[in-house]
Amino acid sequence: MIKSCPMEHETILSNVHKIVHSLEQTTTLKSIFLVADTSKQDGFLRQYTSVDMHAYTTALDKIIKERLVDKLVLVDGEDSAQSFQVNNRWLGKSFASSHSITGQQYASTMIGFDMIRNHPCFEPNDLVLQMDSDIIIKCNCDIIRQCASIFERDPSVVTFAFPIPSKGGVALQHLDKAGKPFRFEIRCSFLHLDRLVAM
Repeated sequence: MIKSCPMEHETILSNVHKIVHSLEQTTTLKSIFLVADTSKQDGFLRQYTSVDMHAYTTALDKIIKERLVDKLVLVDGEDSAQSFQVNNRWLGKSFASSHSITGQQYASTMIGFDMIRNHPCFEPNDLVLQMDSDIIIKCNCDIIRQCASIFERDPSVVTFAFPIPSKGGVALQHLDKAGKPFRFEIRCSFLHLDRLVAM
């Protein structure tokens, strides 16, 4: 699941190309979802550019026409009932917000998770690789299969950050030296949705 917003109007097409082609060099993905959160068009946290909605929607159309993704999940934030349901289901809270008090989006990600869980290709114990659209990925090996093995070996693992390569190679660890799980990585990580929902 690739996450995007309108600030990426200039880069979303090339970024999705790079992510998809890099991942598909070494593995076959069941399905690729693109979550486009258009609920904000200004006032972003760490805003680095203005928004061009026409350019953004044109780029999204090209992504669909080129079949880079299987499903576009467009979240415009106008459906307060949808936000209310998402907050209730995922957070156990009765409100219709799509962003935190400090401005971080979260509802569109959870809507994306719901769409994946309800998609015909989703099966119990499937993993989701979720990432921001500006993540740079370089895969020379089947890193997805290696990361999936962490979830198979340890039924308590709910999330696992996409590994960062170094000169010494990639170390696939989900616990620190004290045996504590590493924190959740929101920008690029694997999720076991069934385990997350069961929490």
